[in-house]
Amino acid sequence: MTQTLKTAALGLVAFLAAGCLIKDTTETWYVNAAGEVTWVVLEKDVRSDAKAAADRRTEENEYWLAVQQQRHPIAAGLQEMGGAKLRTLVLRSEAPYTVHTEARFTGLDELGRRVMASVGILGTSVVTRDGLAWEWTLVARDPSSLMSITEPSDEVGSVLADAEALRVVLTSGRFVSAEGFSISDDQRVATFNLKGQALGDKTEEPVVRLRLAWKSAQD
Repeated sequence: MTQTLKTAALGLVAFLAAGCLIKDTTETWYVNAAGEVTWVVLEKDVRSDAKAAADRRTEENEYWLAVQQQRHPIAAGLQEMGGAKLRTLVLRSEAPYTVHTEARFTGLDELGRRVMASVGILGTSVVTRDGLAWEWTLVARDPSSLMSITEPSDEVGSVLADAEALRVVLTSGRFVSAEGFSISDDQRVATFNLKGQALGDKTEEPVVRLRLAWKSAQD
C-alpha cells in the first residue's frame, strides 16, 4: 500500500502549518460508554526553529496570542470539522509551550464522515450497536481514483498532520477485534497500523477499510 493511500484512510494528509514552529504532538480519540468521542490534541514543547532570536520570539509570541484567543490552528481545525465544546488548556505558558486542545463529536461515525469530507475523500463511516456490542466501520476511497481532490484548509491540515499516530482509547469496555489498528494488551487502546492491509484486485477501486469492534462495560 502506498503512503498516499495510507494517509487517505482517514484523510491523514500531512500538511505543514504556517510558520516555523516545531513541536511534539499526540492525538487521542476518547470514546465513552455512550459512543461519544472527545478528540484531544496535545502540543508539547512548541517553539520556533528560526535562526534569529528576534524571529523566534515573534513566531512564538504569535502562537501564544492565538492560544490565548483560542484561535490557534489546532483549535480552528477542530472547530472547522464541527467539533463542539471546544476547550484549550495551557499546561506550560512560556516557550516552549505545552497546550492541550479538545473538542467533542457525537460518535466515530460522525467523526469519520467529517474528516473525509474535510479533505474531499468519498467513503462511508458507520457505527452499529447491538446491546453492549459496538462496531465502527470506515471505508475510504483512494483519492487518486477521484476526478478532483479537495485539499483541507491549513487549520484542518494542522490537526491531521500528526494523526497517523492517533490512538483510540475506550473510557470503559474492551476492544474485541480490529482492522487497520493494533490493540493494546489491556484491550483499551487501539493505534493505527495499516501495514499489511491489502488493496482489492486491479479491477476494483482502491479502498482502505478501518474497523473497530468493542463491548461496553456492564453498568
